[in-house]
Amino acid sequence: MLAEHNLPLTQDHLRAWMLLLMRAATVAGLTPLPVAVFHRLVFLSNTLAHLYDTAPPSEFVLKHDRGPYYPGAQFEVERLAAQGLINLGDLRWSTESTDLQLDVKFSLSQGGRSLVARWIEESEWCRLVLDFLTDLCVAMATVAEGAEVVAADHDLTYNQSWASKYAVISFRNPIERLSQRATTEIASTAPAGAMPGRQHQLRLYLKYLEKLAA
Repeated sequence: MLAEHNLPLTQDHLRAWMLLLMRAATVAGLTPLPVAVFHRLVFLSNTLAHLYDTAPPSEFVLKHDRGPYYPGAQFEVERLAAQGLINLGDLRWSTESTDLQLDVKFSLSQGGRSLVARWIEESEWCRLVLDFLTDLCVAMATVAEGAEVVAADHDLTYNQSWASKYAVISFRNPIERLSQRATTEIASTAPAGAMPGRQHQLRLYLKYLEKLAA
């Protein structure tokens, strides 16, 4: 069974995070989830996790030409699909770049839903992480349809001017967590006595990114 607070193995942490993220995306109405939006949600969940006092599975991101990219997360979600826990749909070849790529959409299978339901019954850690991921996905759902990718690419941690293509961006140290710092700073501008809760802070930050991208 999953540990209550910190999963002991990195892959266990990542695997659980992927399934919980897919459950959160389902609740928020984001599924079937395009692969491009999936990787951006993985990134945002990593860079904003400390806002909810939880440790993410990664505190780095690869600045790929396709946007924030996690090879390990991609491998993990494909393995979960092979295990019947995640469904793959709308497979098509993309010719938007010089590299031929396979686009796909992810959704949680019935088996995946059942497993996550058992986890959240038995694990406080899973319940806390699912609360955070659901709040994040609901915030992403407030972004205009079709603008999710470009909005996330304007994230302040990811969109740093020094970070060239294929750079690895770290946010392990608090000073590097520009996304979290910006989220808190935006919330601090609220009138006295009207400090928004964490869920509202995520929504404000995603809407801020959407405006930056416009």
